[in-house]
Amino acid sequence: MKSTELLGVGLRLVGVYGIVKSAQFLVSAVTSLSSYFSAEYGEQFNGWFLMHAGALLFMIASSAILINFPGTVAIWLLPKTETSGADLSQPAKDLQTTGLTILGFFVLTYAIPEFVQNLYMWWQAKGITVLNEIVKPRERFAEVLYSGIQLALGLFLVLQAKGISALVARLRYDGTYSQ
Repeated sequence: MKSTELLGVGLRLVGVYGIVKSAQFLVSAVTSLSSYFSAEYGEQFNGWFLMHAGALLFMIASSAILINFPGTVAIWLLPKTETSGADLSQPAKDLQTTGLTILGFFVLTYAIPEFVQNLYMWWQAKGITVLNEIVKPRERFAEVLYSGIQLALGLFLVLQAKGISALVARLRYDGTYSQ
């Protein structure tokens, strides 16, 4: 199995997981929607609902792309090499690169929508005193910082997977590993 095929399988699994999380997100949004309509918040939460709809559409679209076109995404993500590709009989470094890229996408499926939601809620809560009484501004900032760190970690795993694999190989073989 070549590394693009292996990464494609992982990306398809991440896409299926994204669809499951989208359904969970939709149920959560509908539940909170009914509670906000019963309260007297009025027009202040229109942006919040719009942000939830945008995040849900992003999750569904990215999951659909990962499910329908995993090979294309895998070719785009993996580095260009002179060889035809890695198979399971080749070094573990190629498999580690593929695994780290899959892990990075897994982290990004959580981090992107969560970061956008936390950033928007932090910005929106500045003008609404009711929200500041429920959740303190420091806690909102901590949520934004946490999701920002998740986003950075996911991007690092996706974009630097080959470098991390080389570092692991260097540490494992104690300098005797040659590229």
